[in-house]
Amino acid sequence: MLSPSSLLLVQRAGRCPARLKPLPGGFSAHLLHVHTPHSDSHAVLKRAATSRARILAERAALLHLSALRDIHAHIPRVLASDDAHCARAMLLSWVGEQRSTRTLEEALSAGEPADSALKALGAFLARMHQVGVPADSGVKSSDDPLSLPERLLAMATGSVQALERRSAREGSGGGLEELDLLKRACEALSQRLVEHALPERPARMVHRDLRPANILVHHHPVRFAGVVDFERAAATHPAWDFVKLEWWLFERWPHTRAQLLAGYTGVRPLPDPQHITTFALHESLTMLAYFCGRHKGYVEQARERLRRML
Repeated sequence: MLSPSSLLLVQRAGRCPARLKPLPGGFSAHLLHVHTPHSDSHAVLKRAATSRARILAERAALLHLSALRDIHAHIPRVLASDDAHCARAMLLSWVGEQRSTRTLEEALSAGEPADSALKALGAFLARMHQVGVPADSGVKSSDDPLSLPERLLAMATGSVQALERRSAREGSGGGLEELDLLKRACEALSQRLVEHALPERPARMVHRDLRPANILVHHHPVRFAGVVDFERAAATHPAWDFVKLEWWLFERWPHTRAQLLAGYTGVRPLPDPQHITTFALHESLTMLAYFCGRHKGYVEQARERLRRML
């Protein structure tokens, strides 16, 4: 059942009457597929499940990218958004025809050849990383008073402190092993930021959640369709996207690396490998702190990655 504010969004975009179907959502959003009868156009209603700031961040990123010729066809279009209510929401166009698209994860799991899709994805990613983000764009992190190295260290330190407070409240010693690992990782991150200096304000458009489940491809043959879920997108360093690709794509399907990197380097050079390692350390650290006691699988993954890097 749609709330009055969400129904208003659907009406504003000319989508009533519409058939609604729940879609799998993550920790931060509820998703509904919105299909208007007698129309081939599809849309997704996205409502904030946690921080409404994520909805606003995704909208800002999509609006910033929507005017770019080489990119806009491969990202969702903002059809309508709700700024008036506490629970923010957006109605987004579907990338490609829903009947003929699936996730890259589904295609690779089925063993389908996807070389051309991976190469096109690499080129798309490189073009997105070339997009500069001015400070007044509204895109997340573009107006952060801290420099990028300062922000990474502040986030890491905050993660350690948050887990310390949780362990103290629980009073059972839970999370102490993870807390020791986090402290060592935080020290290692601080050292890396000195030894391998990052640009203070790179301000390039970065997706920051490039899992195969967020990459869409067409069927028969597999062709790149687009990228969804920009709620973590930010103006920051392109190396951040390669952390997700390494974890969620290259580790599971090693054969995907060569074609994706070929597509990327056909447009721009790859980020410095030392910078990718720095972001990998930071991402594992914050992931372990956030999911400790909440998601056993993610905790084990983050813990294993930190142990390999320390």
